[in-house]
Amino acid sequence: MKINFDLKTATGGIVAVEDVMQKDCGLVAVGIVKAGKISKGDEVEIHLPNKPPIRDRVKRIEIDHKEIETAEDGQGIGICLTDITKKGLIGN
Repeated sequence: MKINFDLKTATGGIVAVEDVMQKDCGLVAVGIVKAGKISKGDEVEIHLPNKPPIRDRVKRIEIDHKEIETAEDGQGIGICLTDITKKGLIGN
């Protein structure tokens, strides 16, 4: 199941998430940075329609299977989050 949502950082970074998957590192959100930047260790909020924001932290960021520290506007990335699971996110 595809799921779309915005993931926002405290510093104004926004990632448009197009899909999620459960991997060894945790929940991986795949999307494109729409504004600002996002960095490893950032606290983020997941904004789903008709639900309160879910807070989590960025454990790892990858581009083309290579780990990076920071992603900026326009980059397509995978973000591993520390606490949330796919089941916890979508309820299935």
